[in-house]
Amino acid sequence: MTTRQKQILTALIDEYIETARPVASQILAKKFGLSSATLRLELANLMEQGLVARPHISSGRVPTDKAYRWYIKNLHQVSEIAEPEKEYLNKQIQGGQDDRQLTQSLVRALAQMTNNLSFSLVDDDFFESGLSQLLHQPEFTDYELVLGVSQIFDTADQIMANLMRDFTDIDNDVNIFIGSEGPMRRLPYYSLLSSRYQLPTGQQGVVAMLGPKRMDYQRNIALLNYASQLLNSVNELMS
Repeated sequence: MTTRQKQILTALIDEYIETARPVASQILAKKFGLSSATLRLELANLMEQGLVARPHISSGRVPTDKAYRWYIKNLHQVSEIAEPEKEYLNKQIQGGQDDRQLTQSLVRALAQMTNNLSFSLVDDDFFESGLSQLLHQPEFTDYELVLGVSQIFDTADQIMANLMRDFTDIDNDVNIFIGSEGPMRRLPYYSLLSSRYQLPTGQQGVVAMLGPKRMDYQRNIALLNYASQLLNSVNELMS
């Protein structure tokens, strides 16, 4: 890709993440001060590279899974979450809760903060929260996506067990599965973020977040990474 194509693709992805609507070429042409003809040529090149698609002839463009993977790879760094968000998450592990309760509290908090479905599995305890928030996102006027959520609920514990089995390192890294990657092969409309943790008791678990592919990756990765760090160091933070 040329430098200009990278800039156009980044702007297209950012716009789609924010609006959930195919991005019209006029928006991008105005942003970069390009003629309509020049912008259409650049978009055609991006389509040939498999980075953007056009859902309907009369619609704008949307990013492909390949584009999201490029976008995540080129995030300059994992951003720091805002101090109020840190304080809110820190509060979830206070108040004398046991490990099970604080894990539930963090899962609920992640769902509330991101409008995504959040999960945790530690030993045989499985927690989830955020279905109502997820279904209020614009994509879920589409029946096929709503049906996909029901399939997720039917298999969520198995998805989490697979993450526990296949990703054994506890290193605070967030694993990112876009569309049909990894354990999401039959659910191509979503992305899944997951991170491993170990409680002070020695119990190992995984915390995860599932949402539309146009989720705010930079913020969600930062939130999930911070939540995982809290679970890894809960004794120190509660003392």
